[in-house]
Amino acid sequence: MIYTLDDAAVAVLQSYSRNRHTRPSAMFRKLRRMRQNQCFGDYPIVATLVHTVRGMGIQFNRGQLRNTLRYSTQLSDMSNRERKHLLDALESAN
Repeated sequence: MIYTLDDAAVAVLQSYSRNRHTRPSAMFRKLRRMRQNQCFGDYPIVATLVHTVRGMGIQFNRGQLRNTLRYSTQLSDMSNRERKHLLDALESAN
């Protein structure tokens, strides 16, 4: 079986088409709990979330992304410098 994040992108599209004000941290937790996404790390899930939502024309601010990273067990242990570079990469990716 091949695992991809296509199901995650579809879930993000459905959720944000119903409610454009969905918090990215809540969506991240939902994606993380999905059985088909449990084999992926937290960064690919966050990157898919940000990329899909930006494609819809919705922008996240830095605080929302920072709060989303707090819910990640893998990404919350980073230093402030690493977190800053990660946020810069997520903001500039498109």
